[in-house]
Amino acid sequence: KREDADRRTRFVAGVAGDTEGMSKPEPQTMSVRELKGELKAGGIDTSTMLEKEELTSAIKTLRAVVVKSEVKSEPEEKGKKAKAEKVKKEVPEKLSKADQEMKKHSDKLFGIREKLKELPNSALRQMLDANNVYSSGGEVTIQARLSDYMLHGCPAPCPQCGGEMRLDDRDAGSRKFSCQRWADEFSKCQYTAINAARESSFVVPGNTGYLYLDNFKFKKTPFPKSLISEQERAEAATQEKQKGRREAREAADCMEIELPPADPATCLAMVVVALHATRSTKLDKAAIKAQVIGAGGDFAASVTAKVTHVVSSDHDVALGGKAIAAAISKQLPVVKSSWIDACIAEGRAVSEMGHLLKGQPRQEEERMGGKK
Repeated sequence: KREDADRRTRFVAGVAGDTEGMSKPEPQTMSVRELKGELKAGGIDTSTMLEKEELTSAIKTLRAVVVKSEVKSEPEEKGKKAKAEKVKKEVPEKLSKADQEMKKHSDKLFGIREKLKELPNSALRQMLDANNVYSSGGEVTIQARLSDYMLHGCPAPCPQCGGEMRLDDRDAGSRKFSCQRWADEFSKCQYTAINAARESSFVVPGNTGYLYLDNFKFKKTPFPKSLISEQERAEAATQEKQKGRREAREAADCMEIELPPADPATCLAMVVVALHATRSTKLDKAAIKAQVIGAGGDFAASVTAKVTHVVSSDHDVALGGKAIAAAISKQLPVVKSSWIDACIAEGRAVSEMGHLLKGQPRQEEERMGGKK
C-alpha cells in the first residue's frame, strides 16, 4: 500500500510538472511494465488489461483527466481570491469619532469651495468687501479665503487693539491670524492667534446675479477640536524650531565677530551724525560736532542718505520738524547726545538702547561689546 501511495504521489507530481513545461514520455514509447506502473499510481486497476493498446489508451485518458482537473482548479482559486479581495475593499474602514468630525468638516469646506470655483473672481471679491475683510490675492487664494469665512465666519477684531485680524493664507495649510493695525508709527500690533475668534454673522449682498450666492444661508460652523489641537501643536513645534535656529545663528555671530580694540579716537569711524535742534533747544551744536569729529565720525548739516544717526533731545523731538520726519522715514535711530558720550567713554560704538528717542537701534550691544 505504501508503494502504491508513493507511486501515486510521484504520478500526480509528474503530471503537475508537465503542466509547468516538464514532459513525460509518450505512452507508445513506454513498456507494458511502465504503463501498468503509471496506471496503478493513478489508482487504475490493470488486471483486466492484457494488450498494450488498452494500457496506452488508459494512460492517455488518465493524463487528460488529471491535467484538466489541475487547469480547472487554478481559475477557481484565483476567483475565490479576487472575491475575497473585493469583499475586503467593500467593507469601509471604521473611523474614530474625531476622524469622522474632521471628514464632515472637510467635506463642507470643500463643497463650498467647489461652488465658488464656478463663479468669477469679481463676485468673490464683492463678497469679501461686503464683510470688510481683505479682498486682495489671486483666484485660488480668494476662493480659499472666502470658503473659510462662509463656513466659519469672518475674523473678529483683535482683542488687544481692535484692529483687523487677517489670515496668513500664503500657505494653504496655515491657520495663523495676525493683527494688521499699527501700534505706533514704527511697528504693528504683535498679537497673533491660531484659529482666531469669528464673527457670528456673514453678510451676503442682495441680488448678486449668481444663484448660489443669492440662496446662501450662513450657519457658523466651529472647527473640530482635534483639528485645532493638531494645528496648535504644529505651530508650537514651528516656533520652537525657529527659536533654536535664531539662537544658533546669534551664537555663531558672537563667535565669529572679533571686537576691535577700544579707541575713543576712532570709536565713531563708521558713524555720520546729523543734529535736530529747534530755536529753543539747549543742545550745543558746536560741542556735539567737535565730539563726533574727534571720535572719528562725520557730521552732516541735514539728514542725507549717508547719515546713520540723528542726535536730538526730548524737547526738540516733541516739537517735530523736517529732520525728525526724515529720520522716521529712513528708519534712523534718533538718540540723545549722551549716546556720543557713552561711545567715547567705552572707546567703541555702543547700543543706542537707553539713549533712544525714536526709531530702532542700529548697534547690537552683544556684538559690539558696548553697554547701555
